[in-house]
Amino acid sequence: MTTPIKPVTKTTHFFIGPGRTGTTYLYNLLSNCPTVLSPIIKEPSYFDSNYHKGINWYDNLYPSIDEPNSSIKELAPQRKYRVDFSNLYYLNTLAIERILDYNEQANFLIIQRNHKELFRSMLYFELRKGKSIKTIIERADTIYNNADCQSHIKKIKAIVGERLKVIDFSLIIQQNFLEISRQCNMTLPTSNLNAAKNARIIPKARIFGIATKSTALFLRRTGQYRLLQWLKNRDLLKSILFITNRTNTKNLKIEKIVSDKFDE
Repeated sequence: MTTPIKPVTKTTHFFIGPGRTGTTYLYNLLSNCPTVLSPIIKEPSYFDSNYHKGINWYDNLYPSIDEPNSSIKELAPQRKYRVDFSNLYYLNTLAIERILDYNEQANFLIIQRNHKELFRSMLYFELRKGKSIKTIIERADTIYNNADCQSHIKKIKAIVGERLKVIDFSLIIQQNFLEISRQCNMTLPTSNLNAAKNARIIPKARIFGIATKSTALFLRRTGQYRLLQWLKNRDLLKSILFITNRTNTKNLKIEKIVSDKFDE
């Protein structure tokens, strides 16, 4: 007789960032995995910006066996891992220390991407959010430092030691799920798992980027997480507001920022 798995009550795996390294892809992938319990919103950010809301607020972001959804009831006893994808934890050593206080056995995972490529991707993401080129130039130094994975890995390792696992971005590109799960210290089924990658997109008009960012912030602040996730997954809405990235004047300015930083 197989011993039933005890449902997890604490988060076991923290994907601490950075953004633009495939964390949304992994979140969607693991959310479809029967042995993983994912929060209803991708980035709870509890241990940094939402810490004041309390642990009950955090726990309530995770589906419960008591919820009316029958699939949750059926799968809850199988959950071996509980995950948190919060892309700014890697910038906040206090958040890392809070996580250790919360669960001293926690697994910390950071995805490492080439500094130049990550910097470029972060700049384009600012454009996607409706930021002006002037604002992006003003923030270039901060974004450059945020994209320096190596320096942040050293700081975090000084706190958590070998509990930090570094996943190379190339594994995300290759969709090498077996190796990813091994490096994450997770035993996961690989059948029927699929998730779409984020295409590089920019708003058709700057106001669209500003509006989508403001709407997302409002829904977060008012606790409407399920609606936020639903909107994020609407391809039709994206097609109305955004276009696939292509060469234009703004792109050339972004590339100039990148070359100024790395070719000087």
